[in-house]
Amino acid sequence: PFQSDNPVVARVGDFDIRAADLNRNTYLNPQIQGLINPNFADLIVNSVKPNVLTQMIDEELAYQGSSELDGAFAGTRAAVAQSALAEVTDEQIRTYYRENRAAYTEPASALTTRVNLPDAASARSFREALTGADTLDAEAVSVAAEAAGGSVEQLGNVAPGSQPEAIDAALFNFDTGMTRLGSSGFEVSRVLTIAAPSAAQTGGAQTGGAQTGGGAAPPPQEQFVVLVAARTPERVRPLQEVRTQVEQAALAQARNTAGQEWLGGLRERIPVANLLASAQT
Repeated sequence: PFQSDNPVVARVGDFDIRAADLNRNTYLNPQIQGLINPNFADLIVNSVKPNVLTQMIDEELAYQGSSELDGAFAGTRAAVAQSALAEVTDEQIRTYYRENRAAYTEPASALTTRVNLPDAASARSFREALTGADTLDAEAVSVAAEAAGGSVEQLGNVAPGSQPEAIDAALFNFDTGMTRLGSSGFEVSRVLTIAAPSAAQTGGAQTGGAQTGGGAAPPPQEQFVVLVAARTPERVRPLQEVRTQVEQAALAQARNTAGQEWLGGLRERIPVANLLASAQT
């Protein structure tokens, strides 16, 4: 009393792709399973399924064309197809790495302590105390800052462009920016003079964003700042360290260029018939 209907939805050469194969590839896909409810039924049938079928046709073309390539392929039809589409040479990997080196570059950073001092003389005194110290740690910096009448502000791990221009230039000019403090791993900047907004400009004497009293805003105050930092320069990760990631990226690029050209050539020689619309009807 039972009958089954499993029509052909595509034909690649002599190979038939049937509705059950298409349904299996569509509805067992973890990304699609979250859409399986009545609200998305039309979307799956009219959009998702045709795209899945196109991928299956390309896989079958690649499977049939793999016999023409150098090298041995083993596994399921899908595995052979992916292997045939995914060949990439060592030179292609090196070329991709050179052309996309920025993607494998670790930006510069600096674990930074900012010390604000009341005047230039105090700032110089603080800096001299650090350069003459036998050992240096966070406590020593705090003690020296307190002795000079300054306050310590931990900026954390700073990235380029995240601080005022003068601080950014001092931290990330690796040629002349800072002076190494013995073997501690820390460096100290020169005394920086930074324009800081006055209390009125920061909102201390504002009402609704307007200056009270009708007078002109006072000029910016000067802050005297010394930075203590453990800096890490920009680093390009060598190819041997990122080879796996580079190879995967190069493979993806190859699939989108040479792979599509190869499949286009196969389509000219292997008959392809997409019968999904008539099968659904």
